[in-house]
Amino acid sequence: IICGYRTLSAKHNCPFTVQMIDRKKGTAEIRLKEGQKLNFEKRIRYKFSVVAYDCGEIARESDRAVVYVKVLDVDEFSPKFEKTNLFADLREGKVYDSLVKVQAIDQDESQQYGKICSYEVITPGVPFSVDNEGTVKNTRALYYNEMHSYIIQVVAKDCGGKKSKPISINIRVKEVCKNGWKDFPSAIEYLPQSGAQKIAPNARLDWCDGCVPEKVSLKMHLATKHIGKGCDRDTYSIASQRKLCGASGESIDLLPSPGVGTGWTKNLPTDDGKESDQIFFFDGKTNAVEVPKASFNHTLHKHFTISTWMKHTFSEDTEAKKKAQKEHILCNSDGDGMDRHHYSMFVHGEKFVFLLRREAEDETDMDVFKPAEWRWHIPQINDNQWHHYAVSVDFPEVRLYIDGMLLIPDTSNEEILDDWPIHNSKKVHFTKLVVGACWQGKENEFGKYFHGYLAGLSILKDKTESERVIRCLNDCKENLEFHALSEMESGTSVSFNSEMTEFSITSHNITEVERLLHEVSYINSRRYPTPGRRNVDMRTSILCKEKETILPLSESYIMVQQSTQPTLTIQGKSNIDASVKDLKAGRRVFEDIGINVDMHIQEKTVPDDALLLDRCTIKAEPPLDFHVEHMTVPVDIMTQFNMKLESSETNSGLQITNADKMKNYEL
Repeated sequence: IICGYRTLSAKHNCPFTVQMIDRKKGTAEIRLKEGQKLNFEKRIRYKFSVVAYDCGEIARESDRAVVYVKVLDVDEFSPKFEKTNLFADLREGKVYDSLVKVQAIDQDESQQYGKICSYEVITPGVPFSVDNEGTVKNTRALYYNEMHSYIIQVVAKDCGGKKSKPISINIRVKEVCKNGWKDFPSAIEYLPQSGAQKIAPNARLDWCDGCVPEKVSLKMHLATKHIGKGCDRDTYSIASQRKLCGASGESIDLLPSPGVGTGWTKNLPTDDGKESDQIFFFDGKTNAVEVPKASFNHTLHKHFTISTWMKHTFSEDTEAKKKAQKEHILCNSDGDGMDRHHYSMFVHGEKFVFLLRREAEDETDMDVFKPAEWRWHIPQINDNQWHHYAVSVDFPEVRLYIDGMLLIPDTSNEEILDDWPIHNSKKVHFTKLVVGACWQGKENEFGKYFHGYLAGLSILKDKTESERVIRCLNDCKENLEFHALSEMESGTSVSFNSEMTEFSITSHNITEVERLLHEVSYINSRRYPTPGRRNVDMRTSILCKEKETILPLSESYIMVQQSTQPTLTIQGKSNIDASVKDLKAGRRVFEDIGINVDMHIQEKTVPDDALLLDRCTIKAEPPLDFHVEHMTVPVDIMTQFNMKLESSETNSGLQITNADKMKNYEL
C-alpha cells in the first residue's frame, strides 16, 4: 500500500507538494503549497522529483519520477508609454510619412502578452493615424487657417487585448514662414529681488525648409563682463567676500587698502571699479610695490595658496608682442648681489607661469632635479576680461584654479620644468617680494613689469585653501538658470559655461529646443544689484541633409532696475564730557550708539542678523595728533565674540571694515 508521496528538489524553495487522493489506488496529485503563487516574470519552469513510500516499519521508497512544470503567462500588465505627453509640428500642405513616434512597453515577459501588437488613435474625427510600429502621421494635407493645432490621444494594445492609458500628442500646424525665431522679446525688465525670470517663455522657431532636422543647435549668451569683475558679484569688498566664504583668516593680503601698516599700496593707481573693490592698475613700465618683510615673511614652504583677480591683455607695443616679455604679477628674488628668483607668478606671452625654486634641504639634495616651473597655456590670460587665478601647492603637486574651476592638466595646456635647488650664497643678504614687477638685485632696479589690473592678491602659508572657498569666491550673483534636465528627451543635450552666462542646447527636434528654451531664466540674487543693461543674444543653427543653415541672430537685453537703497540712521550723544584723567585712561566715544536700517520693504521684515554692514568710517576733525591721541577698537571684545571686523587708523580717523552684523559694529 502506498502511504504517501514527497517531493525532492535540489533547491529548498520548491513551491509544490504531492497530496494523496486515494490511498488504496495509490493516486495523488501535485498542488501548489498553501500561500504559494507562481510568477511567470520571475520563473518560467520548475523541475523536481517525486517518490512514493509504503507503510512498512521501514518505509521503502520507489524510484524517483522527474516532474517538469511549465508556468504559463497571463496578461497581467497593461502597456505603459515611456512618456505621457508628446509634441510635434507639421508644415501646412504636406502629408508626412512620420510626424512623431510613440513607444509603449509591457511588463509581461512572455511573447504572447509582453509585445505591443498595435496602437490606436482614440480621438474621433481627427486626420491622423498610427501604425502598429507607433508612427503617427497625418492622413491628409492640413492648413494653418483651418486649425492651428490638434491634440490627439493614442493608446497601445498588447497581444492579449489589454489597453494602456492614453498618451496625448500636441500637433501644431506651422504656416509657411521664414526661418528664424518668433516672439523672442526685444527687451526684458528685471526688478531687484524678484527671483528667476524666464527670458523667452513664448518664443517659437520657424523652420520652413521642409526636411526634418538632423540636429538643432542653440547658444544663448548673457553679457556681464562690463559689470564689476566680470559679473554682479562685488556686493562686498574683496576682504569681506573672503571672510563670508570661510577663507582662512591666516591669508596675507599683498594688495591691501592703504592705511596704517599697509602703506605700500598708497601710490598705486586704482581704476575699473568701485572704491571698495580695491582694484589696482599697473602700467607695465613704471609702477610696482614692494611688500615689507615686517608685514609678510617671504619664505614659502611645501604648502601654500596664492590667489588673485587679474585682467590682462597683450601690450599695445608691437615689439613687446614679438618678444613676449615676462610680466610679473608677484616675484620674490635676491635683494642684492644676484638675480635669482625664489618664487614668482607671471604672464609670458600666452602662458601663465608659476616658478618655485626650492632651497636644498641638505648636501645630498643639491644634486636632485625637482619640479621648479609650471607653465599653463590658457586663453584667459589675454582676453582682457576679469578672471580669478589660484595656485595651490602641496609640493611637488601644483594645482591651478581658474574662475573657481580646477584646470585638468594635459600635454596641450601644461608643461613642467625641473631644475636644481637654490644653494646658499654669501653674496645675497636678503630677498625682496614685489607685486607688479621683479627686483633685479644685481642691477639694483625693477624689471619685467606687469601691465593690467590686479585685485585681492593674497598668500596663505603652510596650508592650502579649500576648493569650496575658491569656488565661493568666484560665485556670480547673476546668471542664467535652467531646471528642466529631467524633462529632456533622449538624444538632447544642454550645457553651461563655468560662469553660467552661456547656455547651449543640441537636439534633433525643433520642438524640444523650443520647449527647453522656454525654461531658461535670468536671476540676480544680489539685494542691491548693479542697475543697467545686460545684452542677450542667441545663435541658432540647423543641420538638415548634411547642410547647415545659420539662422538670423536673435538679440535682446535685460534691463536691471535700480533698487531702493536702504537708509541708515545713527543715534547717540553728540557731545561727550571727559576729564583729562579719563582721556588719558581711554574713554569710549560711542558707548550709547545705535544703528538703524530702513530697508523700504513693505511686504516683509528683514531680520537684523540678515543685514551686514561692510565698513564704517570715523572721521576726526581736526586730524589726530599721534603724539598725544589715538583711536582704537575693543580688540578684547572682538576676540571674545569671534568678530570678523578689522580696523585701520590714520590721522584722519578710524576705519572699520569687513561684512559683519550691525550689533557687532555697534559694540
